[in-house]
Amino acid sequence: MRDQSLLRARLSPLTGHAPYNWIVEILPNVACSTTLAVVFDMSDSCAGISEAAERLGKWLKPLPRDLAIWVYRISSGLPLDSGSDTVGHLQDGSLTPTRWFEDRRLRELAAIQGSFLAPVMTAIHARANGAQFQKYQVLVLTDGELLDGQEIPLPPGCEVIGLTNIVDQAKVQLWRRVLPRSAFCTMGDRVSDEWLASAQKSQPGPCILSLQDKRRSLPLAIWDSESRRISPVMSDIQWNCFERPLLLLVGEAESEIAKLAWHCRFVQRNITELIRVGPESEAVDHSQLKAIECSTQNDRGTSANVLIDSRTGGSEFEELWRDALHAQDMTLKRLPWTDDAGMLLAFRSKAALSAMCDDSGHLVHDGLLCLILGPTEGVPNQESRLVIIALRRQDRPALFWDQHNGPSCGEVRQSLSIVFDRMERRWIVTIGSDPAVVVSPRGSLALGAPAVYSGDRPWSVLFFGRIA
Repeated sequence: MRDQSLLRARLSPLTGHAPYNWIVEILPNVACSTTLAVVFDMSDSCAGISEAAERLGKWLKPLPRDLAIWVYRISSGLPLDSGSDTVGHLQDGSLTPTRWFEDRRLRELAAIQGSFLAPVMTAIHARANGAQFQKYQVLVLTDGELLDGQEIPLPPGCEVIGLTNIVDQAKVQLWRRVLPRSAFCTMGDRVSDEWLASAQKSQPGPCILSLQDKRRSLPLAIWDSESRRISPVMSDIQWNCFERPLLLLVGEAESEIAKLAWHCRFVQRNITELIRVGPESEAVDHSQLKAIECSTQNDRGTSANVLIDSRTGGSEFEELWRDALHAQDMTLKRLPWTDDAGMLLAFRSKAALSAMCDDSGHLVHDGLLCLILGPTEGVPNQESRLVIIALRRQDRPALFWDQHNGPSCGEVRQSLSIVFDRMERRWIVTIGSDPAVVVSPRGSLALGAPAVYSGDRPWSVLFFGRIA
């Protein structure tokens, strides 16, 4: 029988953050997870849909900001979203549908591919299954003139609604031929408002978490994955785990961890669950654990996670050095460090894969900064050193170094800024007062002007950033 509880917990041991030695992640149960997919009809015959798309963010205001959102165009199974987009990005305008409607390449493809819904629905179903979503909604912005020759069956848990500017009854008949049990309406009418209210109510909302045994006193803190900050907890916690999983750092003896449990009371539904953790609990995601164990915080609120810091004589240094020279060769050729599936190509040693990838070899970080000290051709010298730092796509700069705020491995003589532009989906690197450099979406970048020094010796700096 499927677990009907709303939340579940994952547990892993933690190092480097005494007095905390465990991390507990409280997140939605797989059966309760959901997402919203948006499909735009960009075919030539579908006039006016771009205007409805511009209003979409405002219309979705009632939904939780952190609800995951997937974006597609009709007749294509290739996603347009970055993989980390949320409803909040549409609500605040940091993600605007006009970017796709103004993309001439996409419009030219759409013009010759027609208005077929089956390919995109197949892709959404496969993606939802891969993410283990049991329920998900699909919004299709179209005039209704679908060219599919037969009905598209919808799996359990999938709900589709069509949105348009003006309802044309002739085109409504085409919609009903393909999706006879799915609503087709305009934004703001009764049917769409009822759908939106239902989608809003499907989210359980925040809960109040308290230790089951309130007599126990143990070190407890919240890890904020966005700000990279640790905040000690002295009382009950109110958190919406459906918007963002709760990451708790706990100080507890291994012999006592099986006794740890929280009461979770959902305010909106007036129900309470008991969440237990123990040795049998599923482990916290590898990349999340690495981010916490390796995190450092600077004064500007950006985060730089040091994955590797290796010197001449280290047990794995020679392999890592060969990796770094290979990454440098790929960078000078403007080649990406991963393949299309996200498999890391630039670094292949066991130490590098363990620090940067999941168990299948896929890169788990948004960006990598590789700092090389020493001869970048041939054999390293006694002072050679390699530092690799992971960066995140975020609203503030992913990294900012200057003379007052830089890495522990060297002295910053020119400021270095690395920013991910969410609107344009690109990485931008700026050194000192030089013009900003846009990193090729399919490549990597060697920083031309030295920015970091150890004594009089400059570090060579390489960067690779993922777009999706």
